[in-house]
Amino acid sequence: MNSNLDHELAELAKSFGPQWAELNNRVTGDLQEREISKHALKTGDKIPAFSLPNAEGKLHRIMNFKGKKYLVISFYRGQWCPFCNLELKALQRELSSLESIPSLLVAISPQTPDKTRETQQKHQLGFEVLSDVGNKVAKQFKLVYTVPDFLSKVMLEGGLDILDYNGKGNLELPMPATYVVGSDGIILKHFVHEDATKRLDPKAVTAFLKSL
Repeated sequence: MNSNLDHELAELAKSFGPQWAELNNRVTGDLQEREISKHALKTGDKIPAFSLPNAEGKLHRIMNFKGKKYLVISFYRGQWCPFCNLELKALQRELSSLESIPSLLVAISPQTPDKTRETQQKHQLGFEVLSDVGNKVAKQFKLVYTVPDFLSKVMLEGGLDILDYNGKGNLELPMPATYVVGSDGIILKHFVHEDATKRLDPKAVTAFLKSL
């Protein structure tokens, strides 16, 4: 049986119709050819130590677990992405369960701090939302790709300019990904997928952490 988030993502994808599905399949195929998920950080790897500003501009040191036992990192593309928004909402719904384990949840995107703040306020997110302008951290996780020309053209024709969200000259995005990390910085579980409609349900993260 599909999880709540799986169902929501599938219904949203279906609502966009066959032309969008064809485009998404083309983008997914393009990313699969680049083998990004193959080379991205995975279970057993150690994450880099880094700091990023949160929605209020305060620098957040990622290895400061603030007394938590685990760290959950969600990389998302931006508030312009409806699938990312569904995932962020699902993370918020699961926040109290994750914190009770206890684990620290953060979400990261290449959006500018202003857009990051808009995202957090729009969805009333109770966890840290960090701004990775230039995808500097996402590149360390080996998640970044340059938006293909055919996709950029379709986005612009539809009134979506990623530069408005990521800043001038930045046509790179991270593949959506989730990492569950131990206090030693070692990745305990990872989920990286070329298809932007596929995400790891936060309920599965909670179940995994409770099984440890």
